[in-house]
Amino acid sequence: MPARLPIAALLALAIVVVALVLPVGAMFVRSIQVDEVHTKDGRIYSVAGEVRETEDAVSFDLETPGGREKVPVRLPWSKVQEVRRTFSLKHYEGVLSDDRTRGLVWNSIEMALGGALAAFLLGLPAAFVLGRIALPGWRLLAALCVGPAVLPPFFIALGGARDMQAVLIDVFGLGGAALQLANASVVFGCCLFPFVVLLVAPALAAVPAGPVESAQLLGGRRAAIRHVVLPAVLPSVAAAFLLCFVLAVTDFAVPDLLGFMLPAGEPPTHVFSTEIRLQWEKEGNTGRAVATSAPFVLITLTLVLAALVALRRSPLFSASDRSRLRPRIRPGVLGLVASYALLALVLYLALGVPLLGIASWTNVGETSASGTNRDASVVEDSGGLFDFE
Repeated sequence: MPARLPIAALLALAIVVVALVLPVGAMFVRSIQVDEVHTKDGRIYSVAGEVRETEDAVSFDLETPGGREKVPVRLPWSKVQEVRRTFSLKHYEGVLSDDRTRGLVWNSIEMALGGALAAFLLGLPAAFVLGRIALPGWRLLAALCVGPAVLPPFFIALGGARDMQAVLIDVFGLGGAALQLANASVVFGCCLFPFVVLLVAPALAAVPAGPVESAQLLGGRRAAIRHVVLPAVLPSVAAAFLLCFVLAVTDFAVPDLLGFMLPAGEPPTHVFSTEIRLQWEKEGNTGRAVATSAPFVLITLTLVLAALVALRRSPLFSASDRSRLRPRIRPGVLGLVASYALLALVLYLALGVPLLGIASWTNVGETSASGTNRDASVVEDSGGLFDFE
């Protein structure tokens, strides 16, 4: 066994280098590369995006301060001395000087915190039922609760956003950016609650019985929960929250889609991830896109590392295999009915509403119009929840 440790350590180091160090290093190098156009009269233009060279001229865009519209420039070769790539922090300076950065970051944080909170509102009750209740068929129910994590968040948003948005408007009267971010938070709650179930339910089931019984003898049931159960489960709760936050804060597809679904006339808003995508795809400004994504890379690595550190203190990994576990709660008939009803409600919200919503879209399309002009067509938006006709 000792002879294998160096090989395992080298393999782990190689994986870290290939999967983390090299990609992040390549991203950092690209973020400090700036294309410049030097003219014969001594002026230097920092290029935003690519330099387009033709036989007659050099064309490029200048990135203006504060994230405003770029200025196209076209210079004939007679005025150009050279086009070269240098190393500087201008892309990072552009991100920090952009007036929109703070607002975009705050939108992402609000959405991610709301998504993590929604995930816990769905996941904690389900985790308690699956981790503590002696429920017939609990393994099958636990597998079903993992289903939303398998589906793409975009799929759940496409299927369930219409009905979720209607509830947010009718109950809370939201509109515009607030409605878009709140709807995104609800969607992420439906997508990410399986992580709460996967981490918290096994932790609840893995709490050793000995310390709990000792605390109960000394201080009662509340003391056992406060001094034994909560300290054992909180690391898993913290890890689940961090993972949900990371997965929500770095997503752009869901908030962008929900911006298109806003009622007519409602202005959409953007999150920080959208800015990264626009810089990369629309503007072709790879260096600026990588510099913009640098905070998310640091946030992701830091929070994932914090989640792993927290999980080391969870009974999932710290409890001995020989530990005697607490017996599951055996409820009566009403308790069983309530447990099944709770899980059914969670699964309906996270799986049923999106799947039924996607199915209802099949009734949205073109139909032949009646009348003298039989070739004309009209679009009927008759698709709705439970509308399968």
